[in-house]
Amino acid sequence: MRAMITLVGRVMLSVLAASCSDGGSDAPPSPAQPTATPVTLLTTANPNGDEDDPFVALDSNGNVHIVWLSDRDGTKDLYRLKSTGIDLASGTISWGPIEQLTAHSPAPVASIEDNYPSILIDDTGVIHLTWHRVIPQVSGGMVVGAVSHIMYKRSNAQGIFSAAGNDESPITNGSQFDRFPRFSRFSGTDLRIYFTAKNRPAGHNKNEIYLAQSNDNGSAWPTLTEVPTLNTAGEQSALPTIAKLSPTAFVATLTRWATNAADDFLDQTADIFVADSTDGNTWNTPQRVTADTPDDKLDLAPGFFFNHTGTPFLGWATTGTGDPLLDLLYLPLSQLSQYPAAAIRLNPAQNVTDHSVKVLPLTINGQQAFLTVWVRIFTPPHNQVVYRLSSSL
Repeated sequence: MRAMITLVGRVMLSVLAASCSDGGSDAPPSPAQPTATPVTLLTTANPNGDEDDPFVALDSNGNVHIVWLSDRDGTKDLYRLKSTGIDLASGTISWGPIEQLTAHSPAPVASIEDNYPSILIDDTGVIHLTWHRVIPQVSGGMVVGAVSHIMYKRSNAQGIFSAAGNDESPITNGSQFDRFPRFSRFSGTDLRIYFTAKNRPAGHNKNEIYLAQSNDNGSAWPTLTEVPTLNTAGEQSALPTIAKLSPTAFVATLTRWATNAADDFLDQTADIFVADSTDGNTWNTPQRVTADTPDDKLDLAPGFFFNHTGTPFLGWATTGTGDPLLDLLYLPLSQLSQYPAAAIRLNPAQNVTDHSVKVLPLTINGQQAFLTVWVRIFTPPHNQVVYRLSSSL
């Protein structure tokens, strides 16, 4: 049986609950406050395609960077936009030209696909980019399988990447199916990528969390190892995100679902877990945040974000709000034990699928605001990237 939240206040700002409950009632989360500007469609050029997996970061000049995947040219490649201005009154952002970061040619049977980008902008202005690349295995004119590798690329100190297809480094290779990478910065030189591995080692048909580590800020990645304290024999573990809160306080979130599930990470048994650590290497037992009986609500793609004072929050997508389709939720880490009563719905839209939420705190001309970026499916099955500016969460 999966444990419920029992974490004590071991990390800064009391980010994990000091006492626990059995998950609370099944009452739906309360609606978001009406402080937001209208939802803006970012990816207008590909309404009948797939625009998915956005990730956002803020550089030292206050510019917003968004990376995501798109099949607008016939294959799944990665793209980037950089803001040139933000108008809080109208709730709109001006963007520079779109930049294609990776490129593939359509193949007769199945094309290479780039997915799930993550970026980190360091103090020197370098933008670190990681993603997973799915490579179909073709035999006799038919797809007989696929491998997936974690990839890495970085810009120069001016934030400029080399041309699409150049200077890409595979972090993993071989017959494994590695995916869902996320950066975590432990020090000026200690850069880590946490990811989901399957078929690692070969023949191990189970999703587990692994770590690639660089000790020279991404020039080389000599360390590749399992993170055993974030995995469990009884379930699949995937979609990790790790945040360093202080030199002695780290927090992780991940998704777990049944080992025999047919729908991979989209299975209805998927739930959100959180763990803490004093060193970022050995983790206390991950504790279950979401609880539903009879375990038939999908909880998807968790991640952390922070407000202007550094208070951490957990955000994710769920079918557990009473809407049959995915809605976005957020919850202060200090109130995990109060789920679902303390959870807040972001951008509630009944019978519309929303997922993959990212939130950035902004200060524009002395005025505080939040940028929320996520994926909305206006016309199934087409994912589209949207955003919203708001004065509060």
